[in-house]
Amino acid sequence: EQKIRELSYHDVLTGLPSRRLLMDRLQLALAAAQRSRGFGALLFIDIDRFREVNDQCGYAQGDRLMVGVSERLRDCLRAGDTAARLGSDEFAVMLAELGGDLEEAKQRASAVCDKILAALAQPFALAEGSWSGSASIGVRLFQAGSQGPEDILRRADRAMYEAKAAGRATWRFAEEEVG
Repeated sequence: EQKIRELSYHDVLTGLPSRRLLMDRLQLALAAAQRSRGFGALLFIDIDRFREVNDQCGYAQGDRLMVGVSERLRDCLRAGDTAARLGSDEFAVMLAELGGDLEEAKQRASAVCDKILAALAQPFALAEGSWSGSASIGVRLFQAGSQGPEDILRRADRAMYEAKAAGRATWRFAEEEVG
């Protein structure tokens, strides 16, 4: 029973929380934002050109890369933040308690995005050498009164596609910054 629970709330490959656990934590963060009147952010992260790793190096090396990405994401976060693997090469990061000022929250979220991009730009050791890559990140700020977790995730996903369209290896805020 405990193993089933673990599998339903965590990604088998990386050990990161799954989408299900991320949505639970996002719901809790929304409730905390209600109490504190503060902001949080959800980052939707897509590894650019990941398919090339699988095609050129094989799926085992692609899996190795995803484990490396998950480790670097964890290293970029504070203890109260959550990194999750949504599937394949898609990750999400929930940043809780970014403060009560919108500009401060934007600056803090921006700093984390820059830190993640820098960490993921460093070469990853693979069996056949190394791989240097990048990521595209969509950011959706949230606060008390924001729509539900699924809508926040959807808007962060949309912003990620805007980052890809802008040339990849960058991040973008969702058009509607908060609400």
